[in-house]
Amino acid sequence: YSAYFTETAVAVESNMTATMNAIETELSLLATATSSTATAQAELQQATFVAQIQLDNQTATAESISEQQTATAQAEGNITATASQNETLTAEANVNATQTAQANITQTAIIASQQTEIALSFTPTFTNTPNPTSTPQPSVTPITDVTEEIAPDAPAPTQNITDLLPLICAGLAILGFLVIVLVIFVRRNEK
Repeated sequence: YSAYFTETAVAVESNMTATMNAIETELSLLATATSSTATAQAELQQATFVAQIQLDNQTATAESISEQQTATAQAEGNITATASQNETLTAEANVNATQTAQANITQTAIIASQQTEIALSFTPTFTNTPNPTSTPQPSVTPITDVTEEIAPDAPAPTQNITDLLPLICAGLAILGFLVIVLVIFVRRNEK
């Protein structure tokens, strides 16, 4: 019986060792599988988290770009409106300057015309004195106090046109100068 018990004990021990090894192998495989599953789940969660962050960043970037484009479009619209308004104001200023210049030319021409008419109205008067046929002998008279008397009803002496000639020339020179200045001013404003 002792050999039987010994064989039985060895067989039981061998079975137990094999069973233990199988259990350990299964536990090791189960632990490895559990670890792999946990790692896969962690990696999946991490990938999902990274993808969500990237999506959020892309959305924020797209919104920022859209806001910048809207602000740029509004700024360009404001610049265009300001430029158009400035062009309108410049055109109005040029029209006003041209009208003022034309009015000045017209007024200057009227003044020059009036001055010419005034100058021409002062015509010299010449009196015809008869030439004596015989020359009287001069008589010497002593010089005493000479006083000049003007008759109360005598007309004012007429002014000779040669006395007004410098005034007429000065007026025409001023008129010519004003016309030249006006032409230069209008040409500069047209540019």
